[in-house]
Amino acid sequence: MKNQKSGAILPLVCLLFLALSFIFCALLHSTRVLMPRVTYYEKCLQEQYDAESAILLSLFRVPASQSKKHYPIVILDTLGPWLVLKSKAGEREVKAFAGFYSSVKTPPFSRLELEQAETRCMLFYQEQWRKESYIDTLFGTTHYYKPQIKDFPGVLYVAAGDLSISLQGERFSKVAFYVEGDVLIEGEGILDSLSLYATGVISLSGQIKIYDANLYARGIINISDQIEARGVFFSEDSVVLPFSKSVGLPFWSNSRDDIENKDSTFYAVDLAHENPLRIFSWSVE
Repeated sequence: MKNQKSGAILPLVCLLFLALSFIFCALLHSTRVLMPRVTYYEKCLQEQYDAESAILLSLFRVPASQSKKHYPIVILDTLGPWLVLKSKAGEREVKAFAGFYSSVKTPPFSRLELEQAETRCMLFYQEQWRKESYIDTLFGTTHYYKPQIKDFPGVLYVAAGDLSISLQGERFSKVAFYVEGDVLIEGEGILDSLSLYATGVISLSGQIKIYDANLYARGIINISDQIEARGVFFSEDSVVLPFSKSVGLPFWSNSRDDIENKDSTFYAVDLAHENPLRIFSWSVE
């Protein structure tokens, strides 16, 4: 009887041994496949770390010669009111956007300096849109209801007409228009990037989130209470914001009321003088 039990257990032990051998071989194979990928990602992560470190050293004016490590070159540029710092991370490029973060109640600059910085930024956006190349031209009043991604293939030009966009919960990576008329964007949705130039009025209403806005209007820019936005809002007339509005950072406009209830906010790099700048956004492309 005891021999029969031993004979019954033997196949079970052999089956368990085969199963463990199969799992062990599979683990060895997966390790051989994963190791080159792990090395690749480790290299990419180190390159990104070096690029970010180089940008931080440049921003805080620390000479690279003080470090024993060799860091990539940092290129400085401006985009509207912000400073852009770029550095290579292998085949990718790391970008950092910085501004001057300061007290609203006791800013270290004069009203005249603020107006000069605003004028420079307005001229920048005027020139930027003048040189823009448009992927298509739309004639007359244009309306989008429940738009799709294919409706916004690039920067579009609306000639001699108004533009209205009614969002119904959609999300878009980029919406960009030059409009010879008024612009109305309403409804509910998310815009990762919104760039508008309007010869008339720009109105934003509804439950819309805008993570990076560049708006320029010759008329009024009117932002309703439910809009969540960050970016640059410039008007040759005025920017109207509700007093209860809580905007994201950075948010800068030539409105005199947009920062009334804030303790501090981001300003153009022009106003920093010798004061340090602060990075508010990173991107890797």
